[in-house]
Amino acid sequence: MQQSGKSLTIGPKPGVIGSVTTPDGHRVEIKPKVIISDVATVVAYAAGSTKATPDMTTLSDEGDLTQSVLREFVTEVRNVLFSGLAMRYNSRTQVGAAIRGRAVIPGNLSRSPQVTYRVFERTKRLPENAVLQYCLLKAIPLINDSPTRSKARGLLEQFDPTVISRRLDARSVRQIRLTRLTAHYRKALHLAEIILAGGGPSWNGGPHEGSALFIRTWELWERLIFQALRDIGISHVRTQSRLRHGFQKIDGTGPAGPALVPDIVIGTQYKPSVVLDAKWSDVVASRFGHDALVSAHLYQIASYMAALKVPGVLVYPRTNVSVDARYRLLGQDALITTIDLSVQPIQNLRSFALRLQAGLDSGTLMAPLPSSATGPLVKGPTPPPSVGAPRSLSASAETS
Repeated sequence: MQQSGKSLTIGPKPGVIGSVTTPDGHRVEIKPKVIISDVATVVAYAAGSTKATPDMTTLSDEGDLTQSVLREFVTEVRNVLFSGLAMRYNSRTQVGAAIRGRAVIPGNLSRSPQVTYRVFERTKRLPENAVLQYCLLKAIPLINDSPTRSKARGLLEQFDPTVISRRLDARSVRQIRLTRLTAHYRKALHLAEIILAGGGPSWNGGPHEGSALFIRTWELWERLIFQALRDIGISHVRTQSRLRHGFQKIDGTGPAGPALVPDIVIGTQYKPSVVLDAKWSDVVASRFGHDALVSAHLYQIASYMAALKVPGVLVYPRTNVSVDARYRLLGQDALITTIDLSVQPIQNLRSFALRLQAGLDSGTLMAPLPSSATGPLVKGPTPPPSVGAPRSLSASAETS
């Protein structure tokens, strides 16, 4: 991209979508390659809600994923403020002629003309409040519609006016430990982590400052799968859990082996049932003129399956090819399937989870949908023969 005779490079990582405003006011948007219907509901579902806020669906740019994340974040911050900001008491010791707080009795009263006392003050300066305030402050310039932008400004005024002195990132959210009194922060912090994980809603283009928001779509996809599993009642669902059965160094010189951290594991730490890898990618790739499963993805799920000795699932969003097949890999079943997000995405996510649950109950990953499902699996339009039905995939060559 050229600007005033100079080259301006904006290069987020592959799989990242979002928008950036250049110093001269131009807006560059990176759209997802997967068609998503009812984006507002999908974003709300990823954050833990079962349905979107009604006023979100009336906006003209509903299909913009980044704007939907920002609008849902503003809505959840409003819900947090409605329930009440978390506060705590800070204590400080002062010396004066009169007691204003809790007195601290000195050892010798005759030598102490002044009174030492401890003052307790309420404060809103908590990590969870700082994260929400920081995201609001940085997100306001990125919101397209004026009603939501005005609402965000009003919400920002209810936080501590102290300026945040340091830049926050996704790690700031992960370090927060919620309690019973701060459980209402959970959804807002989930969205804040999604916003901050992509580098945060700010961008430094050399000497110029611009506004940007990039979202890691693979993390959003993982959250959707995780939420669907939890939504139907599957217990012991863990994400980003470091496996104990990884590459263990036996002897010799050299670095330690890489850690194995699958996206989702169902089951306890000592008795896992199935491992899932959520891929925001095409399920097939062209190989010698034929559509074939992606070798790197198969090797990755194979390493998880070998380490845990359990079946594995590779789940993709449906693009131009629909795949739903079971393979035999390392003596275990491996399910490779796609979920259509272009038609009734939440119902399709739940249908996948229900099918997986039924498969776990019956001992096979290819069990039919139970009669208690909320509806049949909704499939998109049938792809043309040229893009390849599952029969054209060279699965045997890729898994050998």
